[in-house]
Amino acid sequence: MNVNIQAPSFTVTPGIEQRIRARFGTTLQRHGDAVIGTDIYLRDINGPKGGDDKLVTVRVRLRNQPDITIENTDEDLYRAIDRAAKRANRAVRRSIRKQSRLSRNELRWMRRSKETEPQPT
Repeated sequence: MNVNIQAPSFTVTPGIEQRIRARFGTTLQRHGDAVIGTDIYLRDINGPKGGDDKLVTVRVRLRNQPDITIENTDEDLYRAIDRAAKRANRAVRRSIRKQSRLSRNELRWMRRSKETEPQPT
């Protein structure tokens, strides 16, 4: 899985990059081929003013499904990364389950419609 990190408002240290790759790599790798890639955007909203100003935006690209976008803001960048990873994992899991439910229902509908079709004599 490809993890792309962008941080236009500050430099990404090796520690931040390692944390991102560890959290998102292990968390989203569980979903196998369903996840194509992940884009992570880091931003310091207020600059040196302080406060809840570290914004982590995550876009997860899924196979045959719409992209999932998660945003999380926190005072501590590492905590924002961890929470965004957890939220992304839950959202991907929900999306995959929903897709599999839809696929099963479509198969049932197709089987039922074939059963009710008049058979040629």
